[in-house]
Amino acid sequence: WLFVSGRKQIALMADEKPPSRISRRRFATSCSEMGISMGIHMRERKEILDYGMTLPDVYMDAPFHDDNWILLRYKKNKRAFAWTYERNGSVCVNVKVAPEWRDFWRSAYASVLPGYHQNKEHWNTIILDGSIPDDDVKRMVAESYDLIVKKKPPL
Repeated sequence: WLFVSGRKQIALMADEKPPSRISRRRFATSCSEMGISMGIHMRERKEILDYGMTLPDVYMDAPFHDDNWILLRYKKNKRAFAWTYERNGSVCVNVKVAPEWRDFWRSAYASVLPGYHQNKEHWNTIILDGSIPDDDVKRMVAESYDLIVKKKPPL
């Protein structure tokens, strides 16, 4: 976050609160004036699934007869682009990633890890702990979707 008051600029980490001398209301107003969201970041599977379902020709699938694993697939080739599950008390989502972006996302956020139970070169796991801005989570999901849309159906 960046709080601007006159000539003062105070940079805060995403999980920090503004200093006590700055009211939260004034801080939120300043952030919204600058187009910065004060919302809580994604933490629930429903948020990922709801976002994924807004993409064209997508459906949900539970192929493992295990309610813990819910996948988002592209209808035309049946390929999955988001694997949602709970692990160690957190909701996670695995997304396909272009190799040139894989390390960028992993270094940008501690909650982006090599893909759990998947090819670590082509998949990342996003832990939905609230530390990643919604726009970046959505971008990673959308990029995953874009990567699988071009693929042919599996044999």
